[in-house]
Amino acid sequence: RKYYLLLAISLTLSVIGKAQLGGLGGPLLYLNFGEAKTDDLTISGPPIQMGYTPLNYTDNHCPQKGSYTVLSGIDVGCKDSTLIPLLADNTPFPDANGYMMVLHDTAYSTSKTIFQYAANACYDVDYQFSVAIINLQKPNSSSCHRFSSFTLQVEDGAGNILGSTSTGDMQFAVYNQGYHFNKYFVNFRLTAANTLPVTVKIIDEAKAISACSNFVAIDDIKLA
Repeated sequence: RKYYLLLAISLTLSVIGKAQLGGLGGPLLYLNFGEAKTDDLTISGPPIQMGYTPLNYTDNHCPQKGSYTVLSGIDVGCKDSTLIPLLADNTPFPDANGYMMVLHDTAYSTSKTIFQYAANACYDVDYQFSVAIINLQKPNSSSCHRFSSFTLQVEDGAGNILGSTSTGDMQFAVYNQGYHFNKYFVNFRLTAANTLPVTVKIIDEAKAISACSNFVAIDDIKLA
């Protein structure tokens, strides 16, 4: 009897634990940009779905100001060799030769949304909106004091903010057995007072100056 009682308690706690995890069990959005079919870093992948970003897509591996492309790595010849030699995206194994979004940041005076996605989430479930980002600029000046920074924001159907966090200044990447993305996230929960859909946004805070970090890579945008 003691054995069956312990088993029943264990199963009950297991079910409760899964219910509390809620949205973290299955993504409503997972954008890893796919995998490249070539090792040529100058060949761009396809654009992301229309409506996800207001930025212009280009197949130029060194995007012009205000545009983005999709690449599996950074060609060191881009922008007069001022970018780090990033040779891999952030997506873990078994992803091989994966793509990432490469953005040429121009929001120096007015903040703007660079990515958004709307989904019908469930009420009273814990969710997490996350993204991996890296500054692609090589360290080039000790005078840099205004780096790019982004806000991760979640809104309900009425525009009420359910959660928000800032990346803070995304300073120059430091080589440590390769270059590595940083993960940023915000947790949130819908209540009966909120309306659908939920919209997740990545907002450029318009803090950078051109010499510090106007090239960034974004990967693994996830809502789960």
